[in-house]
Amino acid sequence: MDQPHGLDPVQPPPKRPSFKNRYINKLKDSLQDRSSSPKQLLSSQEELSSRSEEASRKLRNRVAAKESRDRKKQYVEMMEQETMALEEELNRVYKELDDCRE
Repeated sequence: MDQPHGLDPVQPPPKRPSFKNRYINKLKDSLQDRSSSPKQLLSSQEELSSRSEEASRKLRNRVAAKESRDRKKQYVEMMEQETMALEEELNRVYKELDDCRE
């Protein structure tokens, strides 16, 4: 009889390493990475450089977006003030017109 997913009923599934063992293995891996060849170090430095460039680009984009929103807000406020001024002038002209008709 075939077992689902290729599991063998005779052998138990492999145990997952404990948190402590995973942490130790991760530390060992990072120490091995530090003792890698200069080419590998250079590539990791390039990766860090590209990450910092990306972070820098995102920051510049965020600042530019905020400045754009601020300019738009200022423009909208200016247009609202101009609209109110024109509406007041229009009302004044209508009132003058009504006064002239009487």
